[in-house]
Amino acid sequence: MGGWDTDPFDNDLTDEFEGALDASPEEEQEAMVRTACEAAVAAEGRDEESARLTVASAAWLTRAFPADEEDEPAAAGEPFADLPGLRALAVSALDAIAAAPPALVGEWADGTEEEWRATLGGIREELLP
Repeated sequence: MGGWDTDPFDNDLTDEFEGALDASPEEEQEAMVRTACEAAVAAEGRDEESARLTVASAAWLTRAFPADEEDEPAAAGEPFADLPGLRALAVSALDAIAAAPPALVGEWADGTEEEWRATLGGIREELLP
């Protein structure tokens, strides 16, 4: 597995995950993002690999649905119908990962911890309306 730099897709695992997200139907994309974020919030996803996927999921969400763009909301029951709720979940997941013990943070970042936290903060800000 490639190293973990401060960019969310700058390693083999998340690069492949990004490709899988991009190639999946919308309903699967939503489920993939939601599953990764829910695991982080529930403390099941704070190991290195799960944390990488959670950060990549949140970053992918900001790219796929920029907060500053006016999109027609999806109809109830359609994929991404609760986009605001999914954004809020992703923010909670990033907060849970940011609160990880510093030793664990060191395993994720080839850059400095400050760079890594700045990356998380930037993604978090992009998720907020």
